[in-house]
Amino acid sequence: MMFKKRTIIFIFLVILIFDLFNMVKAKSNEKITLNAKAVYVATTDGKILYEFNSNAQLPIASLTKIMTYLVSRELMHKHSISVNKTIYPKFPKMPYDADIMGLNPKHKVKIGDLLNYMMSISANDAAEALKNYFTYLGKKDFIRLMNEKAKKMGMQKTYFINASGLTEKNKECNKSTAKELYF
Repeated sequence: MMFKKRTIIFIFLVILIFDLFNMVKAKSNEKITLNAKAVYVATTDGKILYEFNSNAQLPIASLTKIMTYLVSRELMHKHSISVNKTIYPKFPKMPYDADIMGLNPKHKVKIGDLLNYMMSISANDAAEALKNYFTYLGKKDFIRLMNEKAKKMGMQKTYFINASGLTEKNKECNKSTAKELYF
């Protein structure tokens, strides 16, 4: 009885997989319409599947927080700082429509919470608080460290002016290319 049940499940799965394969194959011949300024799609071994305007330097907004996270974690490792370390956050006034954690400079917060909120809800106040803390701690400009890290990663057309990705109207902003963000 158990053998029969397994056989039926196996046959069902094989049919389902072939059906899915045929759906994907049929869809692969359809024209894709994108509403994007740049696109870069490649396999993990570097084979380019699709590319459009991939070397154009464009604003990267909250993707900035990935570099903020990487540099913060490197500095935490370098200075033996735990995610449980608490600090009084310092950050600039945030625009009314910015995603924020709701930090209060009079209340301590864990570094780990800043990292988590920055990455999960794109908290701009958390990103700026991390930048200010690590700039003070390391006596080195955090944004300079972000730009140095980008260059070390081969991201020659990428540059940062802040840790959050927020942009003021008609002002300079963090930029990169679709191709560089892929790597």
